[in-house]
Amino acid sequence: MFIKFEEAVKLLGVSKYVFRGWVRKGLVPVRRIGTSQYIFHRQKLLDWWKSVEHVPNIKKRNILEEITNA
Repeated sequence: MFIKFEEAVKLLGVSKYVFRGWVRKGLVPVRRIGTSQYIFHRQKLLDWWKSVEHVPNIKKRNILEEITNA
């Protein structure tokens, strides 16, 4: 299942500006559509999120619990 940029930001609970920076730096698993649109494979994005070290542990843990329990 693919999700759009706005859905990815909401899912991870991060600023769209921070997330856009990660995308531009190539840190996030993404597919580019056209010249300015991105889509994200939901499960690959969540797997990436679980593996990153740049997110404060408390916030990251809370978000992961919400996703797991949803």
